[in-house]
Amino acid sequence: MAALLDNNDTPSEWQEKYPSLATTSTTTNNQFIAPNQWQHFHNKGWVVLPASQVFQNDKELVALQTIIDAIMLGKADLLPGTYEQMMFQLDSTTGNYEDSGSQTLGHKGATLRYRKIQNLDLCPTIMDYCQKPIFKEACQKIYGKDVPIASFRTMFFNKPPRLSTTTKGGTALPWHQDRWKYLDRDPLLNVYLALDASVPETGCMKIISGSHTLGVINPEHHSAFLSAQNCQDMGLREEGDGNRKDGAEYKVEDFWLHPGEVALMHNWVIHCSGTNSTDVSRRALSISYMDARSQLKTDNFNSYIGGELKTTGYPEGATKYPLIFQADDCHAEADDAPRTTHRRPNEQQTGKLD
Repeated sequence: MAALLDNNDTPSEWQEKYPSLATTSTTTNNQFIAPNQWQHFHNKGWVVLPASQVFQNDKELVALQTIIDAIMLGKADLLPGTYEQMMFQLDSTTGNYEDSGSQTLGHKGATLRYRKIQNLDLCPTIMDYCQKPIFKEACQKIYGKDVPIASFRTMFFNKPPRLSTTTKGGTALPWHQDRWKYLDRDPLLNVYLALDASVPETGCMKIISGSHTLGVINPEHHSAFLSAQNCQDMGLREEGDGNRKDGAEYKVEDFWLHPGEVALMHNWVIHCSGTNSTDVSRRALSISYMDARSQLKTDNFNSYIGGELKTTGYPEGATKYPLIFQADDCHAEADDAPRTTHRRPNEQQTGKLD
């Protein structure tokens, strides 16, 4: 783990302070993900996989770290028209969620201070990562082998370094579940890769383990953000630092990750994140795998898209869902083919709206 640059700790000291949360495989069979790891996922709503279980070598991780920075700086070797189909959102300068930039298509200048980039499946390096066999096995475990799999969002998350010794970097993200009201069925698997050390100082996630068993807490919110009343009922503070009130029933945990570790997370796990008080970024890549036959329900949907709504709405361009894995059951696929396919720059949208 890279040392955080606002102190003199060495990498080994940081690893000792934040020991890996990864669950080691206890099986010797041909499965990518072991039964004990799935048991942890079902109990907690998450499991962390060691980097060595996901990547064949360090070069694979370095390639992802490198391409992300190249995309932010506008230097990535991508097909013509690709940048115009990616959603770029600049980070806030205040740390407040509502002050983040507009979620609109198109590159917004060479900077490493983007908060979020979506539609990254258009980058071949990232699409290759999305299609790793270990993730296909995970999708089949969650959805079944007869279900084609798409990505609801292939997204880069970033907590940029602090702006000064008194101004933190990144944007606090309030308590929420990764659930979206306008889909006709819920995605159930997020795959979250730490590209850097994700620790409390850099604004790592805070989670409530086991909260996936509670169901959807606020189904009326278009993106399942907890309401003030929800937070009060659960003894949670509303702000993104995720503090728990004294005597609260639900335990809040810092969810730190070492670079290259991958967390499999149930979409309904309640989580939030804070800001970055260090001089290094906290970059991450998140893929939300879903049933490719999912449809958007359009009632009032357009009122939640676009730049003016900024972080409170759906990102522009978020209605296209690339096919990641075909169903293994050919009969099922022929009878109920997926309605979304992988797209290339300048191709028309193939995801269908009801």
